[in-house]
Amino acid sequence: FMSIVGFMVCLYNRSYFNINQQVTFLNVYQGDCTIIQDSFSSKVMLIDTGGLQNYDIASKKIMPYLEYHGIRKIDTVVITHDDFDHNGALDSLINLIPIDNIIQDNKTKEVILGKISLTNVNHYFTDSSSDNDKSIVLYGKIGTLNYIFTGDASSKIEKEIIKENIDVDVLKVGHHGSKSSTCEQFVKEITPKYGIISVGKNYYGHPNKEVLDILDEYDVKTYRTDINGTIRFKDNKITKLIIETAN
Repeated sequence: FMSIVGFMVCLYNRSYFNINQQVTFLNVYQGDCTIIQDSFSSKVMLIDTGGLQNYDIASKKIMPYLEYHGIRKIDTVVITHDDFDHNGALDSLINLIPIDNIIQDNKTKEVILGKISLTNVNHYFTDSSSDNDKSIVLYGKIGTLNYIFTGDASSKIEKEIIKENIDVDVLKVGHHGSKSSTCEQFVKEITPKYGIISVGKNYYGHPNKEVLDILDEYDVKTYRTDINGTIRFKDNKITKLIIETAN
């Protein structure tokens, strides 16, 4: 009986037993939602929530993932910018799970989640910039890899971000693979090993063939949520990098 109780306690608190920091690019169809989990804790951050008309991404996609992983609270939700496919599910999510902190200010300089610190490297927009170019662009180390989460920032902003001299392992490809983002100069300078395109069925032509060709030219191993489903990276200084995909 005690062993059963112990098993149930471990199952209920399984997020505390996760030795890896994890980044999950959730398949939310045409939209963005990234889930970041710190190691040995229940601390969780979402970058964007996705959002589709007439389909509740929060209850049908986000909550099943969180519940499966024993996550009962979200520490921080970062909304990169005001587009429905990035923030449309937020109102529903607020009613489904406690959220400690919601960050939507594009002047935010840093976001901290337990042992993880991410810096907003987009301080190049102006008041007249488009909403896309005002995207919060977070950069930092999670596990042993450097990530950049670009929101929908265009090539204009990318060419400014290059000035930061950042080295990237995992690129969340801008604007769902639109030709307005992911310019060759950006990819060449930041040298990503992996590219993640969060995309679903759409009439915009995402992802654009030119973008896919640029990623291929620079040997960026590319994953797409419309093909690979949800994509999860997890690693630490001891265990090797594990990349999981699930349709």
